[in-house]
This record gives sequence, structure tokens and C-alpha cells, in this order.
Amino acid sequence: MARISLRTEGPFATNSYIIDEGDGKCILVDAPAPSIAQTITELGLEVDEVWLTHGHFDHVLGLAAVKEAWPDSRIRIGAADARMLDAKVAQADLALFGMHPEVAQIPCADVLLSDGDRLPLGYEVVATGGHTSGSVCFYNKDEGILFSGDTLFASSVGRTDLGGDYSALVRSLRRLVSLVDGKAVVLPGHGVSTTMEAERRTNSFLNLL
Repeated sequence: MARISLRTEGPFATNSYIIDEGDGKCILVDAPAPSIAQTITELGLEVDEVWLTHGHFDHVLGLAAVKEAWPDSRIRIGAADARMLDAKVAQADLALFGMHPEVAQIPCADVLLSDGDRLPLGYEVVATGGHTSGSVCFYNKDEGILFSGDTLFASSVGRTDLGGDYSALVRSLRRLVSLVDGKAVVLPGHGVSTTMEAERRTNSFLNLL
């Protein structure tokens, strides 16, 4: 099993996960702040790929720093969220929270993801629109790991008032409940890790499905 490191960064305490591929390279799941590039350098790793669970600013503001450090790294994002990789979009969203920093140009995606796409290390793309139209999760059935982004949290689910769709989120949650093994570890975009079994049992949002 590949070693996974957690880093929590940025004003919204966004989780970023570093998957060590074992050859000096790593896969980065979400890039919330420029400091993530320095963190990876200190670990003695190089970024091979960046997998984005969705395009909200608090998950992508580290992309420019990552691309500057590792120009050959590949950025992957759900096709419907590709348009969100834009400094103007990020600045507009930040303004909704009363924040007005200067945002460097955000690199475009190298690969647009679709439901069912196969990724390195045995992961599969699960389209989970709702939080955003192009939200995706990354699921490794054999290792029992789900990177759930902002679709599913411990005891909660993603908000849908920032360009989302609640009906779509409900459909995505139903799919995750039926698809993901109960013993799978859920690694969310914010907050603590959990398991699918625990969420099925205690998450009031899932109990209402």
C-alpha cells in the first residue's frame, strides 16, 4: 500500500494528500496553498500528478507553485470543473467570503476526468456532481481508500450554495453508499478521516437518503 501523508493548509483548513509512489515521485490530491510545494520538497519528493476533487479556490490555489516547481506534472480535474481553473473565478469566489488577495494565474488542466477513468496505483474516478458540477472522488477498492473531496465529510456532506446542485449531490451520495465498501477509509477535503461504515451508521444526511 502506498504511503499517504496529510497536510491541512489555507484559510479554510483544506486537506491535501500526498501519495508516495515509492520512486521519489508522488501524486498530490488537491493543492490548497502555494506552501504545499515547499512541503513536498522537504519530503524529498517530486510531484508526478495532481488529482483535483473539484475546482473551488481552496483546493487549487497551490497549483501555480506546483507547476513552477515541477513543470512536467500533470493536473487532472473533472471535465465540468475545468473552467474553474482561472484566477478571475477564484478571486470572485474569494470575494464572497470578504477576501481579496491577488491570485496568480492558475494553470489549466492537462487531463479532463470522466466517470470510470482508471488512474495510477489502482484508483478509479467516481463522478460525484453536486458540490460542484464536476466534483469527483478517487476510489481504490483493493486498498479500501476513498478520497471524497467535499462530497462527503465525517458526519456531514458538501454544501451546494456555491454553484452546486443539491439533487445531484443526493444522487452522488446514494451512489457512494452503494459503491464503496463499508470498511473503506474516507479521506475528505476538510476535517477528519472516517469510514464508509461509520457514515452509513451515524451520518444523518446519509440516513435521510
